Amino acid sequence: MAILEVKENLHRAKIRESSWEDKKFLLVGELEKMIPVFDFRNLSSHEEIAGRLAKGEQMAFFGGVWGGFKGVKQATVNEGFFTRVKPGRPKEAKIATMMGPEQSIGLIDWSKVHKDFRFLQDHWEYKKLWESHNAFLHIIAPIREPLDYIPDIFKTTPEDFKARYPKLESLNSTTACFVWRNDPYLKHLSNFVKRLSHTNVFIGVSTLNRHGEEPPYSYEELIDQLNDGRTNPADINLIVRDRLYEEYEALGSHTQLRLPLEGEQPKLKVIRIGSLSPEGFAKATGFDFEILPDIKDVRKNPGENLDKLLFYMKEEINQNWESEKPLIYFRN
Repeated sequence: MAILEVKENLHRAKIRESSWEDKKFLLVGELEKMIPVFDFRNLSSHEEIAGRLAKGEQMAFFGGVWGGFKGVKQATVNEGFFTRVKPGRPKEAKIATMMGPEQSIGLIDWSKVHKDFRFLQDHWEYKKLWESHNAFLHIIAPIREPLDYIPDIFKTTPEDFKARYPKLESLNSTTACFVWRNDPYLKHLSNFVKRLSHTNVFIGVSTLNRHGEEPPYSYEELIDQLNDGRTNPADINLIVRDRLYEEYEALGSHTQLRLPLEGEQPKLKVIRIGSLSPEGFAKATGFDFEILPDIKDVRKNPGENLDKLLFYMKEEINQNWESEKPLIYFRN
């Protein structure tokens, strides 16, 4: 299925020279479909991106790796998008939801968290898990039950966990995985999604790859994957690039940490090593951690430390944000 690019050259040097103010498209000839391509760092595009997510459209988004994002309305059952974009994904491998700390803090069952970590019930302490670095970070935590309005694809039951991680000690709590990044542009976009949604919408997140295969790390790799059918263009309604993240090339999926439960050692449990190293997280936050056995390193080049790239990227993002003030619609 051939994809022709409109108003854009894939060569990296040309990308930097082209105008990101103009809307670009991927033309999928056989589907007679044009997939709009947006720039995450262009605030004037946020309202349209957010409106599409609020309606449940399906987005390819770059955050160190290309992922599939979809707005899922509350109480939705049998959402099939994440199965289609990640064929072979085990049913017990539930989906992370992109959610800021001001929302996720209220979903956690703090009575099941280790008493030494219950101080995180204080919002100012909890948000420090993300504030001191610029990485996408997944925090896994026990959630209050039943919380029926949260779609099941975001809830990992004890049975799911046992099937997913047979070598790890079992859990007796249902958990959810909250992914966030301390990025003012992300907060701006997320606020728009909430503003434009008529009901609770949870944004699900999964890498765009068949289960067990490498995801696309570059825009060129994403195009190749759409062309050869590993990702079906019919499942993608919009593409959102991040010109800064792509330039820094801090390539990798995301680190996952779980809050310790009662009866466990009072250390954050490293479930997966991604773009932010556990050591970098500990240095930035002061939290101690424990790396669980047989976990995966999901950086493009396993073992490569990306912490400095993330730090310098954070500085540039914040400088750019300050210059964007006239375009900011609201800050809450």
